[in-house]
Amino acid sequence: MSMGKTRPCVTCGKPTNRILFENGPDEVAICSKSCQDKYFETMSAERASTLQTVSFIDERIADAKKYEMCCWITAALGLVIIILGACLARTLPSSQARSGSDLFLIGVVPLTIGAIATEHFISLRRKLMAKRRQVV
Repeated sequence: MSMGKTRPCVTCGKPTNRILFENGPDEVAICSKSCQDKYFETMSAERASTLQTVSFIDERIADAKKYEMCCWITAALGLVIIILGACLARTLPSSQARSGSDLFLIGVVPLTIGAIATEHFISLRRKLMAKRRQVV
């Protein structure tokens, strides 16, 4: 579901920002899940099935984007920890420099996990978008 300008819901008439399909052939304003179900009931079975599949794929794409953003944040946090460790290692006396190098090593873990998970969710999103193009 996409957010955009306010339009009336096609089933109940309430003003809403939610659009049923992102980049789809039909941009239908739907305010809730119950209105979405009512909208699908008015269609032919084949068309409703296709639209429900596209709606499900759109939800999965939105989830993948959200998880991808979390992974980017995790990787950025790891990078900040690494930079902090490098700065501390340079500024602290040699007897305390070990804590800076420890921070460097601690930062490698979230950076690596964030980078690997980001690649996974980017790949998942691409696969879902290709599947969506096949369905539509």
